[in-house]
Amino acid sequence: MDSNLSSRFKQRSTRGHVRRQKQSLPNWALILLGLIALIALALIIRQTISWLSGDDDITNGEPSNRTWLTEGWTLNDISDDNLQVLVDRLAANKIDMVYVQTGQWRASGEYRENPFAQQFRQQLKEAAPDLKVLDWITVQEAEYSDTTSQASAVNYARRAIDEWGYDGVHIRGFSVFTGDQNYVRFLRILGEVIEAPHILSVTVPPDLIPTNPDVPRAEGNPSISWQTQYKEQIAILVDEIVVMAHSSSLQNTEDYRAWVAYQVETYANDIDRIDIDVEIIVAIPTYPESFGHNPAVENVQAASEGAREGIRQAGDSGNRVVGAGLFVHDEATSLDWDTFQGIWADR
Repeated sequence: MDSNLSSRFKQRSTRGHVRRQKQSLPNWALILLGLIALIALALIIRQTISWLSGDDDITNGEPSNRTWLTEGWTLNDISDDNLQVLVDRLAANKIDMVYVQTGQWRASGEYRENPFAQQFRQQLKEAAPDLKVLDWITVQEAEYSDTTSQASAVNYARRAIDEWGYDGVHIRGFSVFTGDQNYVRFLRILGEVIEAPHILSVTVPPDLIPTNPDVPRAEGNPSISWQTQYKEQIAILVDEIVVMAHSSSLQNTEDYRAWVAYQVETYANDIDRIDIDVEIIVAIPTYPESFGHNPAVENVQAASEGAREGIRQAGDSGNRVVGAGLFVHDEATSLDWDTFQGIWADR
């Protein structure tokens, strides 16, 4: 039990019963109290029905959703028609921020831009001026630890923001082990470049082995699951964290749904505990079958329902979760989009 809650409970339980002098109330006051009680009861019933049906508000206000655009959007010259299809889809799903792959790592350890990285940002700015567009960079240990590669990524981020008009950077840290201070230093350096109102967003890994014995255990190296202290250390450095609740190797949707709910609840509670201004997004997998990921199990409906349940289980901390995103846009089917829209955009 939470210490503050425990303290309040003890204070109540030690007061005992206090006999109070009976007082009479005027009729109008009794009627008013009765009306208030009826209204309160109606609200409770409505909320209960809403919880049971799954139709309750799952974010604090309008959802702020995301999606990932792969390098094809910046390797090629995108036509106005294709761009408009993209913009319409984003609007229909309340997606107000996208992560775009704009460059690639070279053998030399440098990160270099794709030929249409700057043009694509300009096209989106004209077609959807309110849309936030972040430069999506994937880093592994060799890139964020090596000083040459680290400097290349940081300089690239500076250029993407200052020269091309990107609204920030989204870092997908691949296989970052808990407690890795090289990654912490990398994010600190990036943070010095990405100043407000620009956004520094990072992905965070799931807990493969939940502390709750009722939640299924996933397969994989437990070291890529972050301890609470490391989660908080990273969260302090960024504006947004994206929970990558997939690649679990679980064999059925019920287990996966419960596992996703645990990930969302845990991150919401851990972040809320340190009370910092960082938002949480939940990644909904739509990519093809790969190691640990079975699309028949880790599908949009199961992931979305699990995320909704995690938000409810987190209570007030669930307000930290502002939305979700399809990972990735280019692999999502029409059914994926319909499911996502029904659960995240139209609720």
